[in-house]
Amino acid sequence: MEAKEVLVIVLVFLFCISGSALAGEPVFGTALAGMGGAGVALTKDVYAAYWNPAGLARINKFSIAPNLAFFTDNPSQLTKWTDYFQGGDQPGEGLKAAAGGIVGFATPRFAINMLGKAALDASPAEGEPGRAEALVIYNSKISMAAPIPLGSRTLALGGTLNYFSGHEYTAGLPEEGTSVDLFSQQVYSGQGQSLDLGAQFDLTDSLWLGITAWNVLGNFQWDESHSLVSLQSTEPRFQAGLAWDRPSFRAAFDWEWDQKKLRRYHLGLAKDFWKLFTIRVGGIIEPEKELVYTGGFSLRLGAFSVNFAANYQEPAWSGTVSMAINM
Repeated sequence: MEAKEVLVIVLVFLFCISGSALAGEPVFGTALAGMGGAGVALTKDVYAAYWNPAGLARINKFSIAPNLAFFTDNPSQLTKWTDYFQGGDQPGEGLKAAAGGIVGFATPRFAINMLGKAALDASPAEGEPGRAEALVIYNSKISMAAPIPLGSRTLALGGTLNYFSGHEYTAGLPEEGTSVDLFSQQVYSGQGQSLDLGAQFDLTDSLWLGITAWNVLGNFQWDESHSLVSLQSTEPRFQAGLAWDRPSFRAAFDWEWDQKKLRRYHLGLAKDFWKLFTIRVGGIIEPEKELVYTGGFSLRLGAFSVNFAANYQEPAWSGTVSMAINM
């Protein structure tokens, strides 16, 4: 059985690397990020507040987990743009990049997460100044969940209250090397609040059904006319999925949509080895776009774990790394 499971993972990985498409923002929660974002029926760690708050009802330990994430569409330009903002010459190509961090604290049925993320869009110009725009969002999450027994089965329900603070900055970019303090030129600042809801249900001992609704109730000061929507949407979004959850092997298939049209399908697999090492692979299918491929791994030593996940589409790529302590 183990050999067959490993073969399935390898085949999915080879299928996924045939092409990709990538969202331009950091993704948090290494377990699901490595599985192509599939697993709203699986999530049951501190990042359940991010993916599906109902998963907090399945936590049986106290957890602390910091997580860093990043994205760039032009890795070769990162160093050049860093040098430019410190007074070097303007690079010949543009750059889109994003980074963020989240720290989560979770106990059974309750979690607090503090999140920050920022994005940069810099465009050079010949014969005239270029332009750079930076976006910064702070997000505090308070999440709760409760299990409801239904005969021999259990329905878990959860919710997350979000508070957002968003900021936009812009600056002209001279061709000659001049130090640029982008974050001194704020052009917009706004706040927002929203409610996320989630549910998980064990159809059998191994088969789980999950659904998450983000921004079901929202009150944002920014709208489609502001660039902040590229980093934090104000529209309701939904994701539902089925997951096969065994002690050493997990598989998930999710579908994601919004109020306008179906957005994405997510597929992911994870395999544990000797309770010390986990490999994850996955893919994201979006209509009229190429396939995203994802992968990741975890190393565990007692209550401590280190986790990494990455998505890639030439030349764009993103990654997320986290550590966790479960007591």
